[in-house]
Amino acid sequence: MPKVSVLMPAYNAEQYISEAIQSILDQSFTDYEFIIIDDCSTDTTWEIIQHYASLDTRIKAVRNEQNLKISKTRNKLLWLAQWEYIAWLDADDKMTLDRLSLQVQFLNKNLLVWVVWWAIEFFDNLSWSKWIRRYLLNDNDLRKKIFQQSPVSQWASMFRSSIIKQVWLFDESLRQAEDLDMSFRVGQHSQFANLDVVVLYCRYHKESVSAKTIKVNIRDSLLVRDRYQKSNKYSWSYVDSLAYYFTYFSQFLPAKFILKLFELLRW
Repeated sequence: MPKVSVLMPAYNAEQYISEAIQSILDQSFTDYEFIIIDDCSTDTTWEIIQHYASLDTRIKAVRNEQNLKISKTRNKLLWLAQWEYIAWLDADDKMTLDRLSLQVQFLNKNLLVWVVWWAIEFFDNLSWSKWIRRYLLNDNDLRKKIFQQSPVSQWASMFRSSIIKQVWLFDESLRQAEDLDMSFRVGQHSQFANLDVVVLYCRYHKESVSAKTIKVNIRDSLLVRDRYQKSNKYSWSYVDSLAYYFTYFSQFLPAKFILKLFELLRW
């Protein structure tokens, strides 16, 4: 049975990180290493990580000497990972109890698939209302949608560590949309595979997509789409053009309006 590296970047997550860590410690699949990097948090995140590391030898606690931001921290985690399969968890989210077990079983049976993605369930941090985001399942359908919106949730995925040798690491020049860029690169070498099973509880709060970051997200997502328009692994359609220009002009709207529009279209 392959071993799994579970990777968690963390920054100022003291309010939620204990729940995130516990959801991994409670997994039905237990043969994993759990690497957490604190990106120079200014709250008690590092102390909480150290506490859990003292309780479970599977946890490897690392602290950046300076704040590297998300893409560089994710890449550092990938360099530290030792096992055959890799799974992500952000410090404010939670795994379902059987996530690792289900994903390992799928990859064991589907040797041509490098990465498998699954559905995610969002919950509102204030009201605890819940809604599920589902994705298309067929590889061909996913490729048709990739220029319009991210066809998968990178953070609900499990992938073979050997993929790093093919698609390399996250693009550190991107402040946002690094997951979309990774999806495009993965799709150049592997089939897309989604399964309609929720494996991740994703916390949606005002810091998730803020007025401060939404325009950066738009600019970086447009940049990523530009990169892959001419790739022979994808086809650019008339609908893709409409979506591209709609996204382009939306960045000139007030940030709060963009946020409302984003939520309306995405959910």
